[in-house]
Amino acid sequence: MIRATAPQLVALLGASAGGLEPLRELLAALPHDTRLCCVVAQHIAATETSALTKLLQTVTGVPVQRVVDDEPLRGGVVYVTPPGHHVEIEGQRLRLHASTPDQGPAPSLDRLFASAARSLGPRAVAIVLSGTGQDGAVGARVLRDAGGAVWAETPSDAPFASMPQTIVERGLADHVDTAVALGRRLGLLLQQRASAPPAAGTAGAASMADERSAFGALVHRLAQNTGLDLGQYQESTLRRQFERVMRQQGASSLPQLLAAVDDDPPLLHALAQSVTIGVTEWLRNPTAFAALRLAWRERIAQRAAQGATSLRLWSVGCSTGEEVYGLAMLTDELLGELGLTLDWMVLGTDVNAPALDQARSGLFDEDSAQALPAAWRQRYFTRIGHTLRIHQDLRRRCVFARHDALQDLPFLRMDLVACRNLLIYLKGAAKDEVLRRLHHALLPDGLLMLGRSEALTARTRSLFTTVSTQEHLWRKRADAGEPALQLGKRLRRSRDAAPAPVPPPQLRPVDRLEAELRDRLLQYLIERHAPPTVLVDRDGHPLHVVGNMEGLMRWPSGPTAALTLPNLVDGAWRRDVQLALHRLLGEETTLRVPLPPLDGQPARVLDAARLDQGGEAYLLVSFASPAVATAAGAGSEVAAAPVDAQRLQQERLESLVDALEHSQQQLQQANEALSVTTEELEAANEELEASNEELEASNEELRTLNEELDPSLREQQQLNELLHAIQESAGTALLVLDHDRRLLRFNQLAADLLGLRESMLGLPWTFDARRFAWPDGLVEHVVRGEAGPWQGGLELASARLWVQLVPWHTHDERAGYVLALTDLTALRQAEQARLELQARLTALTDALHEAVVLLDVLRGQMVYASHRLLDWLPPPAPGTTQEQLDWLLQAIDPADQGRVQARWHDDRSDQWTQRYRVRTADGGWRHVQERGARVSPGTDGRRLIAASLLDVTELVELEQRERSAQARLQAVWDNPSIGIAVCTVDGSVLECNAALAQRLAATAQEIRSSAWLDWIYPEDRDGARQQWRQLGAGRPAAALEQRLMARDGALRRSRQHTSLAHHPAPYGDLVVVLLENIEEAKAREQTIFRQANFDTLTGLPNRALYRDRLEQALLRAQRELKPLYVMFCDLDGFKEINDIHGHEFGDEVLVEIAGRIRRALRPNDTVARFGGDEFVVLLDGPESPLVVERIADGILQTVRQPLDLHGNVLRLSASIGVANFPSDGESVEELLRMADTAMYAAKSSGRDRMRFYSPQMESRARHLAEVKAGLEQALAQGAFELHFQPIIALPEQRVRAAEVLLRWRHPARGLVSPVEFIAVAEASGQIRRIGAWVLREAARRALEVGRRWGRHVRLAVNVSSAQFGDATLRDWLEEHRAALPNLTIEVTESVWMGDSPSTLAWLQLVREGGGHVALDDFGTGYSSLAYLLRTPVDELKVDKRFTDHVGTGGPSERIVTAVLELAAALQARVVVVEGVETDAQLGFLRPHAPLDVQGFRYARPMPWEELLAFIETHGVVGVD
Repeated sequence: MIRATAPQLVALLGASAGGLEPLRELLAALPHDTRLCCVVAQHIAATETSALTKLLQTVTGVPVQRVVDDEPLRGGVVYVTPPGHHVEIEGQRLRLHASTPDQGPAPSLDRLFASAARSLGPRAVAIVLSGTGQDGAVGARVLRDAGGAVWAETPSDAPFASMPQTIVERGLADHVDTAVALGRRLGLLLQQRASAPPAAGTAGAASMADERSAFGALVHRLAQNTGLDLGQYQESTLRRQFERVMRQQGASSLPQLLAAVDDDPPLLHALAQSVTIGVTEWLRNPTAFAALRLAWRERIAQRAAQGATSLRLWSVGCSTGEEVYGLAMLTDELLGELGLTLDWMVLGTDVNAPALDQARSGLFDEDSAQALPAAWRQRYFTRIGHTLRIHQDLRRRCVFARHDALQDLPFLRMDLVACRNLLIYLKGAAKDEVLRRLHHALLPDGLLMLGRSEALTARTRSLFTTVSTQEHLWRKRADAGEPALQLGKRLRRSRDAAPAPVPPPQLRPVDRLEAELRDRLLQYLIERHAPPTVLVDRDGHPLHVVGNMEGLMRWPSGPTAALTLPNLVDGAWRRDVQLALHRLLGEETTLRVPLPPLDGQPARVLDAARLDQGGEAYLLVSFASPAVATAAGAGSEVAAAPVDAQRLQQERLESLVDALEHSQQQLQQANEALSVTTEELEAANEELEASNEELEASNEELRTLNEELDPSLREQQQLNELLHAIQESAGTALLVLDHDRRLLRFNQLAADLLGLRESMLGLPWTFDARRFAWPDGLVEHVVRGEAGPWQGGLELASARLWVQLVPWHTHDERAGYVLALTDLTALRQAEQARLELQARLTALTDALHEAVVLLDVLRGQMVYASHRLLDWLPPPAPGTTQEQLDWLLQAIDPADQGRVQARWHDDRSDQWTQRYRVRTADGGWRHVQERGARVSPGTDGRRLIAASLLDVTELVELEQRERSAQARLQAVWDNPSIGIAVCTVDGSVLECNAALAQRLAATAQEIRSSAWLDWIYPEDRDGARQQWRQLGAGRPAAALEQRLMARDGALRRSRQHTSLAHHPAPYGDLVVVLLENIEEAKAREQTIFRQANFDTLTGLPNRALYRDRLEQALLRAQRELKPLYVMFCDLDGFKEINDIHGHEFGDEVLVEIAGRIRRALRPNDTVARFGGDEFVVLLDGPESPLVVERIADGILQTVRQPLDLHGNVLRLSASIGVANFPSDGESVEELLRMADTAMYAAKSSGRDRMRFYSPQMESRARHLAEVKAGLEQALAQGAFELHFQPIIALPEQRVRAAEVLLRWRHPARGLVSPVEFIAVAEASGQIRRIGAWVLREAARRALEVGRRWGRHVRLAVNVSSAQFGDATLRDWLEEHRAALPNLTIEVTESVWMGDSPSTLAWLQLVREGGGHVALDDFGTGYSSLAYLLRTPVDELKVDKRFTDHVGTGGPSERIVTAVLELAAALQARVVVVEGVETDAQLGFLRPHAPLDVQGFRYARPMPWEELLAFIETHGVVGVD
């Protein structure tokens, strides 16, 4: 069995409408690789039969098969989901689930992708191809988060772009390309994974440094690209997303991914999408929404009671908007329940622009919305196919905007904030900051809802009170105050992002030592000679301090936000420091400012400089002594202004500082006012966005109206152009007059005929008779203004005109006439010529055997049909005429109609020939051959088809007969089981088929031109020559079995058939040789013979073959007057082996014994197996009975040899009976019956011996048969009864139990002891039914004993070894469990030593039910003390043979004493000594009490009523 190979990569191919061709293209480009398997899920109706499997198999060599439930995934296979089912992946197996009608598309791509995310993770690639709707978008997001890949077909290439377009617009696509390119990319991905080096789990410090450097560079570039502060995200989150993209690109390390980003800049966008894509779904965690519903209802009622007129909700990280709209539906429903009309709005924010665009559209897949209540789906959605759209009035309530919760200011005055997909990705400090911002955004008592895996941090827990800890719902504490927010500088997105920091070079040990010494030297110089210095950022916050700042800086009181350098220095220096920082942030880069002296401190000079690094300004401030400052500034100008000037300047600077501080306060106030205004503007902006959406809707309606009008205008222009073209191409002079007879229009023919010009348009038209002889009736008709038409002829000298006047009217009540003048001269001539030509053509077509037709297939008309077709076809059906094409189509065979019409409509060929059947007038069928051609369009533009139909019925029938004959001949020639040779009459081979060449192990070339007799085995060639001569004589030759000599030396058995075929010259007569392979037939014959005549287990002859050989031997013995012996052999004790070890073990024993018996016989003797453990031997021609005895003794000795099987050493014996011909019988039946009787005599006389048949044995066998029949009659008539022998306890001499003994009440012999029939019952199998009856009766009596004396008295019943293994024992135990406390089950040592698990288990159940188990006849068998110690018994019964001779002082007393001591050592509860009949025996046993005795000394077996009286008389042990 070939073990299925689990795939390394699983491609999930999802498609819907138009998906067949993309699927075929993708699979055609797919490599056949056992590391890859594909699962195809295409939407199809459950009631349709899908041929998708066959269609896909035609384009790929990869096996394509339908999905079977619980089938393991195997590499190198394409699985196709059957109609009406969803497919999911559980572990490594495919599971099918029946789909529900009208419950979304099936199979569901969302379910398939989500299950693959759970089971496969990074090993799955979802590929979304052509289709309508949005199925697959939700599952693709889940798969993407699990590390899998999502690919999509290019929407512009897809026949239906909706499904792939949704994947692309939502930012879920890792790769977008054509279907062919996607198939090839799968192959490349497999190659990349195969060639990718293993992960550097033991890489050195250099590779780890490269990884860290590449990670930092990628984070830096993404931050520049997205504007997000990715430094606040957990590194594991970013690495997981980076690794997912790495797998898609085939990169094995972050440096490789960084290099790929350098080579392919758009890849950075894929990384950004991977990092920022969110996860959302409808009513995620329904129990949390149930808790929110209660709290939000309470909050709405509270706000309404406070007089609020509006509600504001904010969903942070809303992704594609499901949570936003869910909150909107919940709010709208709760307001309806409360009967409130508050204004409300839900704000959804995210950093992913495509997700926000999807959210604004309000379009969602029907399958994904199944989690919503049905009432919500009906109330808030509009269905568009399989897509649902949020109602416009609900969308107006929802505003979506880009917002970064880490960098942007929070929105204010919110009643509810939901942040369920952000905190889990952030570091601890960032979580604290976001939670403080959300606290700042909420109104007092506002609600905060977090995700299932998110919670408040230790530093923010005091800001909220708990609503539901389990559902992660909190309320803002009104008394917690507003925590300070860290409003850092916002990162800006940059197209030209700064390069990532280059990692420091890895130094050699010598260079590293030198660098460390240099660093220590610089540190030493700074500490010893540099003034106290502090590095601050642009806001004045200290970043690094060098030197001793004691007395120069101090720690202020108040909030940590005041930890700036001006607040850390002494108040006398504060303004100077503020001024210095302000100047350095301006245009100055360095400055030096003297500082006022401080008490206890030397004079100081503020020496400061600005350092620009990474686009940020940092300030370096040193507090140097004047001497140091002067020395440091050598070479620069030294200020020498007088002290008073410096003081004046100092005061001016202080005033400037005051002014700056005042301005700063004003700016702060303005900033706060601006913040308030910003909030109001944001609210106004949200309203404007809602209004903008309404305007966009209105604009859309106007655009739609304009698009509707534009076609009308174009249509009007086209109609005008069409009218002009019509009037110019009409072939008739046309004039259009209005109701005042003004000329409105005319065509060129009218201008040429009547001399009209453009200047006459608009002038009244006069019928000028001087220029044209107008008919009087026409003029009068126009002058009177009659409403009807007028027409008439007009004869001119050179022409005849037909004049028509037709009135016209419009819907705006305009009216006039159209005057048409048609020149009929050329038309009359053409008509005459046409009639003459048509007459000649009709005569010609009527004379042809073919039918001729002229068809207009576009108009469905039969333009012309010759009389031949009228003769062939039946008359038209009612409602159809001969001028309609349907007349011909209805006569064409329905199986041919589609093909015929397709050829008629195929403009790619102008001429063709095709055949089809037509129904004839008599109801039969006629085959016709159509030769068709397209006729060039005439003046009417009609493109007709001219065709001739030839009757080829006879030709088709002839071809069919020829093809059928050829097919039959070819089938015979290609038959692999029949060899064929075509020979000349002299036996030379002309041709042969492949089957013959293969059979002869030669090539066809080697066989050709050879003599056929050379291939026949020499001993069989005479028969072949005779067969050949019969053919030459004109007589049929019978089939001949012969052997062929193959090239490889093998002989092939064949049956040869020959026939003579007569052919005209140049071929002449040929001999066809057919060779039938009969190898298998011969083998089957041998197999059938062996199965019919040999035993399948031992290989010995069976009963049938033995009887046949015995009959032949009897005939031979009768002819030759020789004796013959039949030996019947039966194994002793084989049944116990089967019961103990099982039938399979017993079969192995039989095989071994059969081999031993076969080896013990002479070569001409026969041994057969008759069944079971019975073997029969045929001794043919022994000289005397002594020889028979010697052979029988050899059999007995070989059977006695120990048999070692599977660690079990067995010793068997056999009983043999012998019958002689002619003394004991002269027929097969007699000899077998006499030998069987002798065998039973051997068994009865002690087994393991041989007996010759004697007439006395026949009476014994007859007696056994009578006993068996009597037992059967006793079972049927209920002739068995139970007797009971009391068991007396010593020394009390009271009754403890009674043994149940079976008696047979024979109709003639009275009560029969079981000694006479138990052996027969066990041999015949009747013991099972007898034993079952005894157990039932004993259980019934035990219940009565229990009612009388409780558990103090038990009935002991013996269970034969033949009963174990019978199901009736288990049934009896269940049925009579209540009687067990008053029962003791006695078994013999053979049962105990059998160690059968089922037997020991049954006895254990007896003990567990309160019954006792007794070992009967203890000491008489071959008990193993180990068995007794391992499986203890409740009672031991010492056999009567030990007690017969006690009390006389002989050795038996010592044996009994030893047995009793052994029984005591085995800790048996009760020891029962059987056969106590005399006072001497009782006297010997009393000193060994306590024990129980049983025997005639106390009572003989008695009926039930006598037992009850006996017990009442003698009493019961333990009962007073």
